[in-house]
Amino acid sequence: MRTEGRADETRRKILDAASWCFSREGYAGTTTRTVARLAKVNVATLNYHFGGKEALHTAALDAAHDELAAFAPPSDLPEDAEPRVRAVVAALYHFARSRKAALRLLLRATLNEGALPEHLRERQATEGLTRARDLLGAMDLGREVDPLSLVSLSHLVTRYAISAERAVAPFTPGEGVDQGVARHLGDVAVALLLR
Repeated sequence: MRTEGRADETRRKILDAASWCFSREGYAGTTTRTVARLAKVNVATLNYHFGGKEALHTAALDAAHDELAAFAPPSDLPEDAEPRVRAVVAALYHFARSRKAALRLLLRATLNEGALPEHLRERQATEGLTRARDLLGAMDLGREVDPLSLVSLSHLVTRYAISAERAVAPFTPGEGVDQGVARHLGDVAVALLLR
């Protein structure tokens, strides 16, 4: 049992280092040697746990996807539609903001390849639709929503979640960055989903 715990810890360290490298340098710019050095393991240990760079990249993307898929809307939502939409979108933004590394990794893979790997696109098509339905259910809009409105909102949330505070601060004077962005995203969500 103790050995399993150490192996899991080693695997996690390698995965964390790989996620960091892949999110900053992309697949082509990341080497297993660099990942191993950051994880404080040797390349043979990395290969033992993941079998090489491609499998390590796939595992990092899967872990990032799983991390982001864990979002659950708040359970104590307001009765009225507009504050309910704002509450769900603010919660989604704060969740995404606390998971910048996972977002950056998935975005980097998308930018480098033009799309996520096929297995993740398939997961998004099934699991993503379920999550979108759950989110819409939490917002209880009482009407159909254009799927592109959800995609647009998702892209905005992602863009702001990965932004450095210094990039957004000039646009939120008198408010904290996160508070100002959450307010703005709420305004956009209300305009897209309720009007």
